[in-house]
Amino acid sequence: GGFGSVVVLSAVLALAGGILGLALGRDASKDGTGQSSDWPSKPRFNPFAAVEREVLLPAKLLFCLNLTYPAASGFLVLYAKTIGIENVGWYFVVSGSTSLLARPLLGRLGDKIGYGPSPRSGFVLEIPALLLVPAASGLTLLLCSGVLFALGNAIGSSTTLALAIQRAHPQRRGTAMASFSVAYPLAAGVGAVLMGAVVDIAGYLGMYLM
Repeated sequence: GGFGSVVVLSAVLALAGGILGLALGRDASKDGTGQSSDWPSKPRFNPFAAVEREVLLPAKLLFCLNLTYPAASGFLVLYAKTIGIENVGWYFVVSGSTSLLARPLLGRLGDKIGYGPSPRSGFVLEIPALLLVPAASGLTLLLCSGVLFALGNAIGSSTTLALAIQRAHPQRRGTAMASFSVAYPLAAGVGAVLMGAVVDIAGYLGMYLM
């Protein structure tokens, strides 16, 4: 259907998400559902309290975990084109399916092995995933890279989210989740600028090694 169809479909899905969000908000507001007994009746807006210190550690971990995401997504497409790999779209099908199927299982694994080993496992899996890209001469190794990166990102993201929820103050969970979630776009933006600069200086091989 072309890029226009993709944009239209994305807008429709976003609208559907907004409608569902409104429905959830109405359900939560009935009889104080979802609020603790000591929830403040009229919370005051404080712009200087926009960042929750309790979730800074998991936010930093999430930032580092996603800092290389541009290298495993947008830059990977460009690199694949430069070396003549066709049908690179399958990379995103395989990595996306891996992430979708693995997150519930890896979330349970993270509960068993703890908050320390889980993020470490995420970084350990992302390292060979990124090193496989410059070693690839065909689609097969790229698909293996996508699987490893999706597994590492899944277990790391699930654990850091659980850690943020655990550390968040019960009366400031919204602010805490906002502070935590900003790590996603921040990592994507900083990572894209950093990776692009390294590609200009040292090429794709230097960027993936970095």
